[in-house]
Amino acid sequence: MKKFDKNQKNVQFIKGDCFNILKSFEPNSVDCVVTSPPYFQEREKNKHFNLNQSIESYIDSIIIVSTLIQHVLKDEGSFWLNLGDSYSKGSLRLIPERIAIELTNRGWLLNNDIIWKKTSSTPTSFKKRLTNSYEHFYHFVKSKSFYYNLTTLDAKKNSKYTKSGLIKTDSNLTGVNYRKIIENSNHLTDVEKQNALLALDKCLSELESGDIKDFRFIIRGHNKVVSYQRQKEVEKNGYAIIKSRYNKPSDVWEILPEKDNPHYAPFPEELVEFPIKVSCPPNGIVLDPFSGSGTTCFVALKNKRNAIGIELREEFIKYAKDRCSKIN
Repeated sequence: MKKFDKNQKNVQFIKGDCFNILKSFEPNSVDCVVTSPPYFQEREKNKHFNLNQSIESYIDSIIIVSTLIQHVLKDEGSFWLNLGDSYSKGSLRLIPERIAIELTNRGWLLNNDIIWKKTSSTPTSFKKRLTNSYEHFYHFVKSKSFYYNLTTLDAKKNSKYTKSGLIKTDSNLTGVNYRKIIENSNHLTDVEKQNALLALDKCLSELESGDIKDFRFIIRGHNKVVSYQRQKEVEKNGYAIIKSRYNKPSDVWEILPEKDNPHYAPFPEELVEFPIKVSCPPNGIVLDPFSGSGTTCFVALKNKRNAIGIELREEFIKYAKDRCSKIN
């Protein structure tokens, strides 16, 4: 792996088998890995995998690559793994779940199991089967002290919106809703009600100014308290407030699959942008061991990160290089 110049936009594509190339990387040298291995039923299109592999051997191959990634990834790094499933003899194989369980058994921490909900999915001809419209996107880390910076997200995208003249939050509540609950509560004293209403007005002001992106009120006798800390606040004050200062998405992402791409199963750019922005520091190194048409590297470069892609097929490397060369 070549040394990157921190003052330059750097991308490197390595032609070859990721199983062998990853062994040549220095340990603890990569900040973030974002990848999508070939689907089991698509393995014949990617020579990383033996055509005669069983499902068990295919899963073992993913585990081997993940173990190599574990070696080259920094202790504070992140490993984002997109996996699709398939059917065999009328039953789902549960390949993503089986891989995720095995990786956690081998020391990985599973921080999130994200569902990529495809807003445009391929129709199925089966009369007794629903159309598949999602894939798993796992976020694995090596330790609890992994790098994760939500402040890199677009600060202009505020989660509040206005409906009928009222400020409304992502949690679908307005100040009017909370105000009625507080005023009509039989579990709060008059002093507690007054203090809660003042705190509510302050939250709405912070929401309108953009200082916070969302909030939730927990009111004695109305909400179930889920943590000890919040319970103590509710017991003392009659209420507690949970504030969010970032546009933190949920673990279900609705993203349109990419179509205009020579690869048979391309990553959408939108799918990989969040992982790169929040889990790779500026000027850090993003790796995709199954680079394909280079989407991970392209998005990394656009966001001022260095990138390494490993790919066997020369035509994909050529396409990816040309794609990355057009970034200003």
